[in-house]
Amino acid sequence: MSISPTMLAVPDGMADWNQPDLAGQTPLAAAHTPNLDRLAGMGRIYRIQNIPDECPVDSGIANMALLGYDPRSYYLGRGALEALNLGIDLEEGEVAFRCNLVSVEDQTLVDYSSGNLDGVQARELFRFLEEKLGSEFLSFYHGIRYRGIMVSSFFEEVRCFLPHDEMGRPLNGIWPTGPRSEKLQSLMLESRSLLERHPINIERKKQGKKPANMIWPWGGGAMRSIPSLEKRYGLEGSIVAGVDLINGLGLAMGMKREKVEGATGDFDTDMVGKGKKACRVLAENRLVFLHVEAPDEAGHEGDALLKKEMIEKWDRDVASRLLARYKEEPFRMAIGPDHYTPIQRRTHVRDPVPFLIIDGNGKDKLKYTEKEAEKAPLVRRGWQAFAAWYKKPDTNPFVDRE
Repeated sequence: MSISPTMLAVPDGMADWNQPDLAGQTPLAAAHTPNLDRLAGMGRIYRIQNIPDECPVDSGIANMALLGYDPRSYYLGRGALEALNLGIDLEEGEVAFRCNLVSVEDQTLVDYSSGNLDGVQARELFRFLEEKLGSEFLSFYHGIRYRGIMVSSFFEEVRCFLPHDEMGRPLNGIWPTGPRSEKLQSLMLESRSLLERHPINIERKKQGKKPANMIWPWGGGAMRSIPSLEKRYGLEGSIVAGVDLINGLGLAMGMKREKVEGATGDFDTDMVGKGKKACRVLAENRLVFLHVEAPDEAGHEGDALLKKEMIEKWDRDVASRLLARYKEEPFRMAIGPDHYTPIQRRTHVRDPVPFLIIDGNGKDKLKYTEKEAEKAPLVRRGWQAFAAWYKKPDTNPFVDRE
């Protein structure tokens, strides 16, 4: 049986709760999304639970489920996936942590991103950390903006809190836990002592900006092999994304990473370029995973108007191209967020997400919103449904999946 080209389009964290700033609507419901709504009219909306109850609410876990893998068995950890995308070779016994540059005031975690620290300053600070703290057993690497990687052979069993979940909390309640956690805490405090005296942070304070004055390692993981998409489904795949986590996830599954100039994973990311690239490589691959981070970032910023703007930009720059490409020659398509990122919480929550499956059997008019999804069937094991969808293209495994 030949397998039709398949598009998985993920506007990360797009789903939300009702917002006072938007007359009681969600950013998605308030946004002008004519292209997405036309696509919705060609398919059906489902409520899909991407994150198993046993797992933390993490983007890597949710996106792994969207690719049809059970995260409880296959998830490597955020640090390992991001290291893979950055070309960092982990040796046996080494663990890679995502390492944020965070803002701390007194004894409180204030901001997980140091005021959305730009990449130029972050790169200099990670270089400084490597110079001052790096050793045969400890290394620091810069990724995108405030994000980096810390590799160590000391802290394989340490468990860390997710910084975007803990803003405003006292440090004493959120230090790392487990074997050798006290040493990691000491390392974090040493980084604070160094970073607070760095000229970049001295100048940021003068300008009234949040300083990037401490490292926050989290999401530790070691590298191991997982079955490729080709082995699992007989699928060739490409990934179009701007963040290290998602690109690393694709590489771990044997997908081809498609580079797009200007794909930053931020609000200024080139969505037009990403949409064009995804549509172009669809003809060459059986599965294209198109990921856009901007709605999630707006959720983390707690800005409802910005999130609405990012959704409208996604509709204008990405959904319009998917719609045009679909009209040329229909193909299988799934569109939806990996998780909710509510403005009120500024972090991810476990709610089942509204997901659109384009199958040509929809209604003529349908507004794609969280409220519309409340009428839809609930798919409790999202990874299982997507796995069946990739394996059996002529079936609809999303029906009756309570």
